[in-house]
Amino acid sequence: MRAIWLAVLILVSTSGMASASELNIARIHQTSTQGASRLAVQGNTAYVAGGWAGMQIFDISTGLEPAAIGQLTNRASDIGAYAAAVAVAGTNAYVAANRDGLYICDVSDSANPQRVALIQDLENFGSATDVRVRDRFAYLANAGDGLRVYDISNATNPTRAGHLSNVGTPGSAAHISIAVQTLYLANVADSVRVIDISNPRLPVEIGHIAPAAGSSVSTESAEAVGNYLYLANYPEGLRIYDVTDPRAPRFVSRSQVAFRDHAVDVAVYGNYAVVSLMEEGILIYDVYDPFNPKLVGSANDGGSTYSVVLSGNLIFEANYYDGLCVSRMYPWLTIRNASAGIEMSWPSISVGFALEQKQLGVTEWTVTPETESLSSGKHRVLAAPSASNVIYRLHLD
Repeated sequence: MRAIWLAVLILVSTSGMASASELNIARIHQTSTQGASRLAVQGNTAYVAGGWAGMQIFDISTGLEPAAIGQLTNRASDIGAYAAAVAVAGTNAYVAANRDGLYICDVSDSANPQRVALIQDLENFGSATDVRVRDRFAYLANAGDGLRVYDISNATNPTRAGHLSNVGTPGSAAHISIAVQTLYLANVADSVRVIDISNPRLPVEIGHIAPAAGSSVSTESAEAVGNYLYLANYPEGLRIYDVTDPRAPRFVSRSQVAFRDHAVDVAVYGNYAVVSLMEEGILIYDVYDPFNPKLVGSANDGGSTYSVVLSGNLIFEANYYDGLCVSRMYPWLTIRNASAGIEMSWPSISVGFALEQKQLGVTEWTVTPETESLSSGKHRVLAAPSASNVIYRLHLD
């Protein structure tokens, strides 16, 4: 029994370091370009909305060191404007370019992208800030003008299909998330408009999340996943709503950020929400229980983080001052005594790690024979008590 206790004692000591965090996040690469605000990833290619640098295209097949392969600059012959956001569908990239409207670019040859169309709606202080593509329609957050819908069946000749005006609201359309036939429009000072897009040519507001009474909160971003809506609420951090009935969203929880932090974007992957905080980096929450989000990781490696995309264990970050940045997540191994032995767990957001073991005094590591399961947002392994001193580790395959 003494040998078993020593093994558990060593491991509990290791897991104790993870009491405040379950993920270690380390930046491994950054580009030299500036102005990055949003990005889209398709396969092994990342498309970055780079502000006055236009749209930049990177090969991320190696993951660790993205290679620049193409660009549409802000020259008049390219996109000639400030690239605020980008979406990719098929062989086309759609660039929201503020007062220039929506550019459509052929990216079938990533090294030689070509602008093929431009459509603008500038009335009512229209300014393209975000874009999403669904089927043959592009949905544009157009600031004071509200939501614009364009038919992109012919990418070289987009046509106006639908419009939901922001006139009469205090809002400015900033960000779009689409779930099935419902579109959630982050409308800054007006919080969130919930819109039925079952008929894209006739978008209809069916619900609304109003700012809290007396609050000056700015809703910068919304992400709908399953029955829940996640909001980046600037100084109020992450807010979660139950949208099982999108006509009547119900507040679920709030995770306040530190004083002077500003939540400007949120992205959800499985049971985890990643919140971008500009100069304060990122926060990662375990939202398996949306009523009780748990902070499991954070990183601040400089610059100003506007948005992120996760791919496996890699975080691709649009950083306004540092360009396209890449970080890797390393999970902490948490260990506890269980009735049937020793339970080891680590966050499910981290993939590709194998649990290995070895005896004290032995150099060779082997994969643990016990079966790995996935429950409550965690990878879990239950190991039987051992008669000798055993050390465990997570190893990236």
